[in-house]
Amino acid sequence: MKNSRVSFFLFALAVSLSACHEGGPPADTPTDTGPSADVGGIGDTGVPADAVSIADSGKEDTGAESEEDAGRDAGADVSWPPRAPEPPVGRELLGIAFGDGWTDPRELPSPVSTGGWEDSAYISADGTTLYFGYSRYNAEELMQGNPVIDGPDRPGQKGPAFDIYDATFPGGQWTVTNSAVNHPNPDLHEAAIGVNRDQSVMAFIRFDGSGDIYLSRKDAGEWGAPEKLPSPVNTSCAEDNAHLSPDGLTVYFDSSRADAQGSLCLDEKTNGLKRTIYRSRFAGGAWSAPDSLKGSPNATQIRWQVFVTEDEAEAYWTGIDPDCPQSCIFRAKKQADGRYAGRDVIAKAGGSGAPAGQVAGLGEVSFTADGRFMYFVFAEKTSEGKLQISVGVARK
Repeated sequence: MKNSRVSFFLFALAVSLSACHEGGPPADTPTDTGPSADVGGIGDTGVPADAVSIADSGKEDTGAESEEDAGRDAGADVSWPPRAPEPPVGRELLGIAFGDGWTDPRELPSPVSTGGWEDSAYISADGTTLYFGYSRYNAEELMQGNPVIDGPDRPGQKGPAFDIYDATFPGGQWTVTNSAVNHPNPDLHEAAIGVNRDQSVMAFIRFDGSGDIYLSRKDAGEWGAPEKLPSPVNTSCAEDNAHLSPDGLTVYFDSSRADAQGSLCLDEKTNGLKRTIYRSRFAGGAWSAPDSLKGSPNATQIRWQVFVTEDEAEAYWTGIDPDCPQSCIFRAKKQADGRYAGRDVIAKAGGSGAPAGQVAGLGEVSFTADGRFMYFVFAEKTSEGKLQISVGVARK
């Protein structure tokens, strides 16, 4: 395998299932030192600073349809957001503690899940299309530096490295298609996808080095040739986990750069995952110099894989702290000054001590615009002892 530098979920999992370092972020990791001392602290949620709570929506889940949902079904204005369709689901996922009203976690069935390595899941805002990455490499072996190929071959797969796929379910069953954005090189990894609201622009990561952001635009229903974003959006450091705003003019991502310009890259090979969450906006015919997302998303000890809601009111990310060493899904809310404050734990897995058949790690959340479904990547040990990484969904 020519390109063995695969970050996305596997690299994060290797960190999250190991012991988390005590104390705050590493000294050479850039953090937001904004005007408020409580940025990134749990104090914003009313929880003591030495505790992590699972967020509670405060609403009783009766299983009954809400007035809002009933109004949509009765013919109310559904221009946006539309009611996301019910996805076909498989077995229940065990060992996840949810907050904020999320429940009923399920693995997506075949042909999305294959027993191979599904990763980098992203649901379109209307809930009709799932984008994800797939590799035939054995995740656990690759984590140890051994490129063992044991995953099933998918139709259109270019090789054992990660390809991007899209999946739809118009007839009530998943249909999976290899994306036209994939490079023909069978050893080139492509994954970590995000799309804008109408799915006319896709951002993804091509790992032809440390990882760079590419954009593809859809014309007459077909994806065009991907274009690499210029410097300083892309640098010689790792750029990963791209996420687009509804209009496709803002890209969010995480990077191993030590400063916004990428003049120095942090050493992830020796010292583990070191990321800061950035965004860049397209205006006046050019992409702006990236600026770090202010507040809580960049204050957990390890942070990456950001998702920002369409109205920018909430930011979600995968994070690790000494009191949450197994990769939790966090949420923060935007304040009047533009910072994101608070640190609600939306989902928490069992970590390295999780028994076989229970979820050990979580990451890469995305949500339908109506707030009904949360898609995510999970990792668990099977009864045979194999590490399985695939895609799940929870609901409200």
